[in-house]
Amino acid sequence: METEILNYKGRHLVRCKDDLFYGNVSEPKITFLHIDSRNQDNFQTPNKVSVGLVGTLAASHGNIFKPFKFSVKDNLFEALDLACAWLDRQSLPKVASKNSQKNSKLSNNTNTNINKNKNIKLESQKIIGR
Repeated sequence: METEILNYKGRHLVRCKDDLFYGNVSEPKITFLHIDSRNQDNFQTPNKVSVGLVGTLAASHGNIFKPFKFSVKDNLFEALDLACAWLDRQSLPKVASKNSQKNSKLSNNTNTNINKNKNIKLESQKIIGR
């Protein structure tokens, strides 16, 4: 008998007791959701949902379940929505902002000017004979 994997917004959603794993294991990061529940009138009701963005085996550099991001939400829908947003941001290509490009150009120019000033200082010391 083949079991069907549940999907939410195009990504796998797998449950194991009070834990949910959301995302593709072949990608570098997935989200881990833990549902904290309490007993109320002989029923277990969800209290809080912890969400963490964690690395997968495909991109492990040591501790696999060390969270990159962590948050606590009041319900499962908010937690899944946040998890989806985190995974969407991870899949976007990283583009350097215009400000960071300007700052790197400025720092390169500053370093060049400092090196030029050092060379001028050394040449003037040679001429003076120090």
